Amino acid sequence: MCLQRAFQPPEVKHDRLMIVSIMGFVVNLVGIFAFQHGGAVHGHSHGGGGHGHSHGGHGHSHGGDGDHDGGGADQQILQGVLLHVMADTLGSVGVIISSFLIEQYGWMVADPICSICIAVLIAISVVPLLQTSVGVLMQRAPPSLDGQLDTCYQRVQQIEGVAGIKDPHFWTLCSNVYMGSLRLLVQADSDVFLLTEQARSVFTQVGVRQLIIQVDKAE
Repeated sequence: MCLQRAFQPPEVKHDRLMIVSIMGFVVNLVGIFAFQHGGAVHGHSHGGGGHGHSHGGHGHSHGGDGDHDGGGADQQILQGVLLHVMADTLGSVGVIISSFLIEQYGWMVADPICSICIAVLIAISVVPLLQTSVGVLMQRAPPSLDGQLDTCYQRVQQIEGVAGIKDPHFWTLCSNVYMGSLRLLVQADSDVFLLTEQARSVFTQVGVRQLIIQVDKAE
């Protein structure tokens, strides 16, 4: 539609358009100011640590720092809100520019050209948010942990009593909140609770918020 209007620009009634667009721009600036000063992120904690239980020759442990922090999810939501406000602000700027060009020079083509430019800028700004959201939905391994997980595996396997690691899987729950699960193969006479806590500590140091560990004893 914008391309069609660019080649065949319709007549735009610009009466009061400049005033209305300036008013809209001011309102959007107020919205951005309020967003930046009121978009604080809150979290809460219920304390406690990990817990585990075993059944026969194997067990599993659910651990974390006890925090239920909505900061990551809130960050994505606030980013989306900010992009929406910025899109409205860019729209107001585009209307101001096109109104001026139409009023002063009669350039009707300025309206569709400004609309196309604004659409392109908005599309480019949304790409990072889409990439992050797709990564979370697909439970991809966090890019920020690339190279660190291999080091963690090596450190865990060096713990006395650990015989190996199987089926490791790490993903992003929301922005900057990482989760994981793995199977820990331990020696039959080892202290399961101590080994799981030591293994969990290794991954906590690289930012893994919660780790589910299934313990299997070596035969």
